[in-house]
Amino acid sequence: MQCLGCKRRFKSERGLLLHLSQKPLCQSAMGITVPPINPPIQTMAMEAQPATRHPNKKRPPAPLLQPGLVLPASHQSQKAAKKPWSKKKPTSFVPNLSTNPSGSMDSHVLHNMLSAMLMDKSLEYNQILTSSHHPSTTQVLAPDNPLILAMDEDTDEDDHSFNDPGTDEEEVNDPFNNPFANDFFEAPNVGLNNPTVFHETDTVFTDRFDGAFSHAEKLSIRLLGILRRIGAPNYVYGQIMDIMDDALRHNVCLTSTVRDRSLVHNHLAQRFSMQSLYPKVESITSPDGRVFPLVIHRAKAMIQSLLTSPLMEDSTNLLFPNLDDPLAPPPDVVETLADIDTGRSYRRAYDLLCRGRPKHILCGILIYIDKLAVDRHGHLSLEPVYCTLSIFNQKTRNKPEAWRPLGYIPNLGLQSKAESRHGMSSSQKVQLYHDILSRILHGLCEVQQSAPMPYHLSYLDRQYDVLLKFPLLAVLGDTEGHDRHCGRYNMRGVNTARLCRHCDTPTRETATVDYLWGHILPEEIEALVSAGNFDGLKNISQHPIRNAFYDGVCLGGNRRGIHGMTPAEPLHLLELGLFKYAIEGFCISLGYSPKSKSYPKIIKDLDNWARRIGRFLGHQSDRGLPRTYFPNGISGGTKLAGHEMNGVLLVLLILCKLEDTKELLLSKMSDNELNGWIELLEMLLAWRWWLKRPTLPMKEVFAAKHCVKDILKLFKRVVNRQHGAGMLLIKFHICLHCFENNLDLGVTSNFDTGPMESNHKINAKNPSKRTQMRAEGFEEGTANRYIEDLVLDVATHELSRVLPNIRGTRLQTPNNATPLQGAKYTIKYGAATAVRPGGGPVTFEWDKRHVVADGYCHDHIQWLCNHLLAALGPSSSVRGCTEHTRVTSRGARYIFRAHPGYRGGTFWHDWALFQWTESEGETQSIPGHIVTFLYLDLHSISKLQGNEQVVGSDPGLYAMVETLEDPLPPGRRYSRLTCMASKHLTEEQRHHRRMARTHPTRSNTYLVPVDTIYEPIAAVPNVGGRLGDFLFIRPADDWGFEFTNILSPYLPQDTVAAAV
Repeated sequence: MQCLGCKRRFKSERGLLLHLSQKPLCQSAMGITVPPINPPIQTMAMEAQPATRHPNKKRPPAPLLQPGLVLPASHQSQKAAKKPWSKKKPTSFVPNLSTNPSGSMDSHVLHNMLSAMLMDKSLEYNQILTSSHHPSTTQVLAPDNPLILAMDEDTDEDDHSFNDPGTDEEEVNDPFNNPFANDFFEAPNVGLNNPTVFHETDTVFTDRFDGAFSHAEKLSIRLLGILRRIGAPNYVYGQIMDIMDDALRHNVCLTSTVRDRSLVHNHLAQRFSMQSLYPKVESITSPDGRVFPLVIHRAKAMIQSLLTSPLMEDSTNLLFPNLDDPLAPPPDVVETLADIDTGRSYRRAYDLLCRGRPKHILCGILIYIDKLAVDRHGHLSLEPVYCTLSIFNQKTRNKPEAWRPLGYIPNLGLQSKAESRHGMSSSQKVQLYHDILSRILHGLCEVQQSAPMPYHLSYLDRQYDVLLKFPLLAVLGDTEGHDRHCGRYNMRGVNTARLCRHCDTPTRETATVDYLWGHILPEEIEALVSAGNFDGLKNISQHPIRNAFYDGVCLGGNRRGIHGMTPAEPLHLLELGLFKYAIEGFCISLGYSPKSKSYPKIIKDLDNWARRIGRFLGHQSDRGLPRTYFPNGISGGTKLAGHEMNGVLLVLLILCKLEDTKELLLSKMSDNELNGWIELLEMLLAWRWWLKRPTLPMKEVFAAKHCVKDILKLFKRVVNRQHGAGMLLIKFHICLHCFENNLDLGVTSNFDTGPMESNHKINAKNPSKRTQMRAEGFEEGTANRYIEDLVLDVATHELSRVLPNIRGTRLQTPNNATPLQGAKYTIKYGAATAVRPGGGPVTFEWDKRHVVADGYCHDHIQWLCNHLLAALGPSSSVRGCTEHTRVTSRGARYIFRAHPGYRGGTFWHDWALFQWTESEGETQSIPGHIVTFLYLDLHSISKLQGNEQVVGSDPGLYAMVETLEDPLPPGRRYSRLTCMASKHLTEEQRHHRRMARTHPTRSNTYLVPVDTIYEPIAAVPNVGGRLGDFLFIRPADDWGFEFTNILSPYLPQDTVAAAV
């Protein structure tokens, strides 16, 4: 929807109405007059009732878990719930736009008005002004029934329902559409009006100034045109105007140097002595006579630019084995793997180059090589060779500014089909690739072979004069690139002798988990190449080439050479490897044919379910969950990115657990097969999150060596891949090498290339888009644009020292002084009068700036009346809100929402784990469904101390929650990441209540301090089960620890006893 005045587009009718109510000029362009919006007010008449209290219940110290839960409704309530929502056809009505005394308008009226504007142009706008208004809804508290909906006599009792007249009972009670759908609380009733229409008058657009433009208008129009052509964001206009205003106020003279862009960059490069960073262009000739330009940066200059970058100014960015003493050596024994300094490669290189040498510090080199396509068709591609330093910690190494290019490998595949057919052989292409790589790494070899680099280190407010050594520790990339770096055949067929670049496992034994393999050593391959033994090289799937990493490059004493420095990173190993095969196998088990690419109907149904589940999981407090909403489905018919595979596996796991979808799956597979999939999906996700952990105990790493073998055996049995190469897959076999990769380089995040791939956008794609986008000179243009960006970053950083408030820096979130966040409202209890000695009506009113169409459930408001306002008494009021932001015990920042209609759409009521203290002093974490947030001052909380369902004695923000009776059960087989729980009491829980002399039917609805929120948790309604049953997804941060529990049987017995 678009405003005809400012041309701004809006996602909803309400958004356009809110805009029009604040913009008179836009109202004139639309030809209408829109009064200010006034949110609807819910009014209730109430007789104050004291809060009930069980006579045998003593109040425990706060915060204390009060047993209780939402129970099934009575027989009458259940009977009423089964009635259709409307037996009559709802009455059609047209709203009256008469405003209230304050001059504002009800939001429901504006909703109808805009619907009229957008739906039909045949009705004049004046007809709306003379139409009748929808009768208001009033909530009345009667003595026998605390909450009754009273409507006008001539209005059907269901006219206020927002549900479509044709909606059936199943849709109304759908737990995905009702946040608190259970047998105790019914769904709220809110009104839906039939839209009316109006006719839009024609507007003649003419220039009121007859072509006379001011200088300011000329400047603005020209600037807006430029910004539109380059696709600049809207805020750039204001930033440019600020710069121009500052220049005019300081009488800046625009000299010829400043007017030319290239001259400005040259001037800045000379000012900051950065000319050495610009690349040099050489050439290399291929065996078939083609000449390729070779763009190379000076390695020493790039390393020095990292050592003088702003990253070095912050000591928290740096990494040393002893964080208190940068000159201290690494420990002899490592009990916990963490950053790269805890790996064997780092410690081995330190012993070789730095141990026993005063003031020597190891500053290892990490290289990342990966090819990327810049345009859609793949005609323009880049393959930069990036490097970073091990003196940066892992968090810093993930930043794009922590990497520098050493050079660019030209696009060797840019040739015609004839040239490809009659050109170089595969071995010649690989040799050319390594010759190019040798030229690029030549500068790094010179740095390694020269004397240690002197450097003045400022660390923790102390100054050190140190000597730096730069061995190469690892080469990061994907499987295809790693095979090329190792000189291995880029072939995956079953007739290939070997598939693995690390070991001597033959292809036919790739799927054998227990096969005893040995490492590949560079000297063995070099001996075959020197002897010209081509048959011997073919038998081990190696090209007869001179490897760029065999001579000249210091590898820190790694005996395995490049074959032990190319770790399999998790993105391609798991997400684009085992996870992708598992999703395909799941579809095959349901009838999908990989040969004909035909999908059965059940997969279409599961895709529909997956969309609903994914959309529902998007409104959860646990933002650490992987992305689960996929508009095109999860069946693999469309391309999914690697990072999305985690979410697909989670959705498949949920589909295997919900009652309706479980029944659907059992029509195609047996119970044992379904349990096998549940176990495999949980194993894979727990293993992936264990690999994400920032620290791994060494004993767990050794235990994982054996556990991973059992996971692979389970994978073979459940997936049972028969097509193609079957399980003779390199990504299956290479999982067996994860163990030694962790021992060499620390935790998996040290060689996870996901952040590096994201950095391509800043370091490669953005600079390349400012070139002429031609294949000739593409690498050179990209390299120059990158260095210009680097010079500008340095200049901006230095300028910020002089002008701290320079525009363009990222905005920081200000501290919120008020505890009320999100949409705010007020609940007021009217004063006592002669007519109403027990107190006036209760009103629930949203703040005027918040347009909320759907109110809270009436039963929840009634609960507040009975347990909150009744205790506070007449003339009292309580403020509430829909959001709360807090930092959990683990340091993560989360926003918890409790909104009946988030952003004009559906509800958003988060679950969270709340900490409860029992009378014995033990603390438990129990899930709670957040209804709303209320602020209770000292006066209010003191009056509520006698209420058992208000926990806490300090003023502040409180959460109204529906909590479970007990904590979630601990993780075990088939329920490690997800588990079922219900708001309904079990017989055992009822028995415990009776033993504790607690009322067995009291609801588990409480007001608790927000400080009791421990961490977020997600829950999905168990569709097909009882209303009030939920499938809980344990916090994503705990998944890795669930894998630790899986490792328990593989740990030595003394370790298990110590852990217990």
